[in-house]
Amino acid sequence: MLQAKCQVIAHHALCGNFWKLSLGNKSMAAKAKPGQFVNIRVDKGSDLLLRRPLSIHQVKSGQLEIIYKVVGRGTEKLSRVKVQDKIDVIGPLGNGYTLNEGKSILVGGGTGIASLAFLGATLKNKFNQVPTVLIGAKTKDELLCVETLEQIGCTVKTATDDGSHGFHGLVTELFREIIAIYSTHPSMVYACGPLPMLRELSGLCRHFRIPCEVSLEEHMGCGVGACMGCVVKSAKGEYLRVCKEGPVFKASEVVL
Repeated sequence: MLQAKCQVIAHHALCGNFWKLSLGNKSMAAKAKPGQFVNIRVDKGSDLLLRRPLSIHQVKSGQLEIIYKVVGRGTEKLSRVKVQDKIDVIGPLGNGYTLNEGKSILVGGGTGIASLAFLGATLKNKFNQVPTVLIGAKTKDELLCVETLEQIGCTVKTATDDGSHGFHGLVTELFREIIAIYSTHPSMVYACGPLPMLRELSGLCRHFRIPCEVSLEEHMGCGVGACMGCVVKSAKGEYLRVCKEGPVFKASEVVL
């Protein structure tokens, strides 16, 4: 874990309220692993005391790429930073995905797809995999990272609630259809997205006996495991910190 003032290399709006931010820090980028996150201070004053935890989207040439959605005052303020500004960043934080060299399916909903791009690139480079990536959104205008994942070399399939692009329905329904026609099941499913999506997907993986890892999103205070503000209940009845023991967990180990 490092703390540094990272220079803004690039920052621009994507579709909808989504933004892409590139931060320069070679040491932090070198340590980053798929599924980890950074904790960003968005205000030097006392108005916004808590940092914002944001998943690492990609790592390129000593830079950390972040995709985030403007949903409140913190992220709205972050959207105003300009190229060459410096931002106080702590990271990389948390435990990431377990790399599996067998056939993988990656499932992302909303901004959840952001961390899966880093994972897809790593699986491709490390194991020469061609991961299948399922991306879900409400409409085609909210689909993220399709071109990025295709350029990495992933097989990308989309699902939209309104049927405006790809499969008409939920991404979990698309997953069920794909699993039904697989001659052999994948050896691992990775997922990040809204809790209802993760809950449904976890149940499907349990039914088909496929190992599954989920990346959880929770409101965080410190981001380093000290405040106990982001706990999730484990299957054993204990409480685990999303920022420290997670954000990635085996789906069978947590209560979704």
